[in-house]
Amino acid sequence: MKTRVVVWAIVGLVVVAGVVFILTTSGKTPAVQKTLEMIQAQGTEVARDLDEVVQEAESLRQNLPQSPNVAPLFARFDSLRATAEHALQTLKTTEDAKQADRDLIEGRKATSEARQVFKKIRRTLFPRR
Repeated sequence: MKTRVVVWAIVGLVVVAGVVFILTTSGKTPAVQKTLEMIQAQGTEVARDLDEVVQEAESLRQNLPQSPNVAPLFARFDSLRATAEHALQTLKTTEDAKQADRDLIEGRKATSEARQVFKKIRRTLFPRR
């Protein structure tokens, strides 16, 4: 009878300790401190992605006749490209990590939107059947 009580007491203590451990550590992921070099390296990758999309768009623009449906999309694409290039350029020259992170986020958003607009341009020029 006494061993059963001791075993259940130990099991109860282990369960309570586990619950306390889970409650105190859940939801707290350690924040990674981004250094300026890390942010600039990510900016280089975003710039590479932007260059690929711009090259594809320019080749499409030169090889196909302009249609009135696509002109506003190309204007939007050019605007987003300019925004992304400006953000990535200021990212290279800034010395503040927080400002560089904001520029990186802005460059990523503009690059992503430019990619979406380019896909829309392709769907407009080459509709699926």
